[in-house]
Amino acid sequence: MSPSNESKGGEKVRSESHSDNGQESIECTEPRDLPITRGLSSRHAQFIALGGAIGTGLFVSSGRTLATGGPAFLVGSYTFMSALIYLVLVSVTEISIHLPLPGGTMNYYGSRYVSRSLGFMMGWLYFYSFAIFVPFELTSSAMVINYWNPGVNNAVWITIMLVLVIGLNMLPVRFYGESEFWFPSIKVILIVGLIILSFVLFWGGGPSHQRLGFHYWKDPGAANTYILDGDAGRFVALLATLISSVLPFTFSPEMIAVTAGEIQSPRKNLPRIARNFFWRLVVFYIGGTLAISVICPSNASALTSGGTGAASSPWVVGIRNAGNCRA
Repeated sequence: MSPSNESKGGEKVRSESHSDNGQESIECTEPRDLPITRGLSSRHAQFIALGGAIGTGLFVSSGRTLATGGPAFLVGSYTFMSALIYLVLVSVTEISIHLPLPGGTMNYYGSRYVSRSLGFMMGWLYFYSFAIFVPFELTSSAMVINYWNPGVNNAVWITIMLVLVIGLNMLPVRFYGESEFWFPSIKVILIVGLIILSFVLFWGGGPSHQRLGFHYWKDPGAANTYILDGDAGRFVALLATLISSVLPFTFSPEMIAVTAGEIQSPRKNLPRIARNFFWRLVVFYIGGTLAISVICPSNASALTSGGTGAASSPWVVGIRNAGNCRA
């Protein structure tokens, strides 16, 4: 079937049928004379969304959240945020499937379907968020590396990673997609290994053969107080834990919208990615925080002393307590 074009307001709406190669019809709006090169496969898009979901927030910052609220509030807040993020993900995916646009970001959809003012505000909000979040991730990663390899200035590691990030974003989309597949794969292997380790320690498989179970939910307790005492303090701790738990979920749903304009067969692959992302939220976030609550006490000095870097990671604290290695 030949494509049909309709000009409207400097843009053209093009509907193409790809019945010969198994791709469904796609209606998309693109600037005139701007061809679409869909170089991302389904596995690329899945790991781009996953890579934005697993980071220093889950590996390091979760320790401060545990110290603030305790294991019950940690697991509860991550469960609540996972459910909220999934609802946002479903909505974003539906819009992205309807209009799989090149450059179709959240601020574009906000401007198109709500108002230009909302799109303008969201665009600057995302600019500010990325401007803060990227240096935060680079600095946190450098501090983690410095924990095992001290003596090298953090500026060296930050510069190396910054050059790598900029270089990958300058390459064609297929190279960027491959990098976003392999680098998040390392994080997935790491978090799965840590969850398995926590399961082993839960049943007393560590060097001391101490069966942890849910011991740290009883001592020092399932819920902490924060600023105030009593029930009011626990309520404040719950609110503080909810706020702290937002960071690890930053940009998770938005990555689906960003890849919609680059992925092959978006109306076929995007729903599959959204469905799989639900189980990743359950395993990596809810399962990960449950594992943290098993192996790390909320009153550990490394968490409550305001430490930074890998030393304040609840995973490191839990492994050190178990005596498995010099973590």
